[in-house]
Amino acid sequence: MSGAPRLALAGVHGHGRHHLQHARDLHEQGRIDLVAVCDPRDPGPLPPGVRHHPNLTVLLAAEAPAVTIIATPPHTHRALTVAALRAGSDVLLEKPPVLDLATLEELLALEAETGRRCQVGFQTMGSPALHRLAELVADGGLGEVRGIGGQGAWTRTDAYYRRAPWAGRRRLHGEPVLDGALSNPFAHTVHAALVAAGAQRARPLGLDLELFRARDIEADDTGCVRLRFAAHPTVTVAVTLAAEQSTAPRLIAHGSTRRAELAYEADLLTVDGEPVPTPPRSDLLANLLDFRADGTPLRSPLADCRTFTEVVAAIGDAPAPGRVPDRFLSEVDSGERRRVIVSGVDALVTASAERMATFTELGAPW
Repeated sequence: MSGAPRLALAGVHGHGRHHLQHARDLHEQGRIDLVAVCDPRDPGPLPPGVRHHPNLTVLLAAEAPAVTIIATPPHTHRALTVAALRAGSDVLLEKPPVLDLATLEELLALEAETGRRCQVGFQTMGSPALHRLAELVADGGLGEVRGIGGQGAWTRTDAYYRRAPWAGRRRLHGEPVLDGALSNPFAHTVHAALVAAGAQRARPLGLDLELFRARDIEADDTGCVRLRFAAHPTVTVAVTLAAEQSTAPRLIAHGSTRRAELAYEADLLTVDGEPVPTPPRSDLLANLLDFRADGTPLRSPLADCRTFTEVVAAIGDAPAPGRVPDRFLSEVDSGERRRVIVSGVDALVTASAERMATFTELGAPW
């Protein structure tokens, strides 16, 4: 496709299938030339003309893509992003982008060295509703904001934890993976709460972290984190993958005069219960293409992941999650559909976001 940027995808399974379909759509619109994918496994059906390579090293040498999407497990992100940037490719990198601050600084330095850029797949960063909430917090539209609360309560089946060898692990083959609730499935909640507070690049004065697991896994499936800042509202996020009932995640801005809530999956922002109209969400890959074409600012630059990465690094440095005692657990369904539920966890997650308190401070019995 003459003139359109050449695009490649690393990782075609799991969330990579969504990236493949989206890239195919943009290819058909003439915005990109989807040339190749790489995956060590059989990629399954591919669009006509799209080539498969066993790894990114081979792909970069053979295809010279202008843009590379990296949708691979978290512990592979550093090496693949370094390779793509050094090959002259801009990158759309899935979350969590990196697992420690040293790697973040390395990639930021490599962006400066190569002139290439890395956009991170925090889709909520394309939401005008999130950025409107951040404006309300920053400009006093809610009065003095004492905190941003974030909450998420989902259920996950046994099949979820069998989706990949790294699922539910803290380490794999000696490498950090950190596939826990706060750092992966609810990474959007943590990052969006930091953005709402204007603290996505701020250094926290204090970080309180509590990690638990209801399942026989290494990583947390239930946890909370609270960050305090010198010049930004406190951020508290509580989540679980062992909910009594799945509910949509939300952010709460606790202002002295008004209260704002954001259901970020639906881009629904309300202030004192009244909807606040906002434009539609921007697509991050399209935004990256616009950046390449005319310098449009990136919606989700890697530099905006600094404080989120500090949370992930703290999770990696923390002791293993505490086991929720069996007397607080129950099971629903069986086989691949089996779910483990923590009694009372939904109310605790809600209370944490409302009161800006940790599970321990709320008197969690486990």
